[in-house]
Amino acid sequence: MPETILLNLATADDFTPLTDTIFTILLENGQSFEVTLTNVRVLGGGLAGKREPFKLTFSGTPGFVLSQQIYRLTHPNIEDLEIFIVPIAATAQATTYEAIFA
Repeated sequence: MPETILLNLATADDFTPLTDTIFTILLENGQSFEVTLTNVRVLGGGLAGKREPFKLTFSGTPGFVLSQQIYRLTHPNIEDLEIFIVPIAATAQATTYEAIFA
């Protein structure tokens, strides 16, 4: 049974085991797009009593760039998530996306 990650309570530790695995982004037009979670990084500077801010970095297909917005992501080990992702780099090798949790 897939694990539930509550985004308002999620920490970097929730996503670290999913590093180097594939997520599927479901687009509004019914198409899907695969990305790999390449990095989970704690950002530091959090407020006392709150979660530590962290970011997720995903790598996708080169030559195709999704616009920044909320997307539904699926993964076989967790329930579907709706995450705001932003493209941060596009090279001949990959398009890189980021999601920040504060």
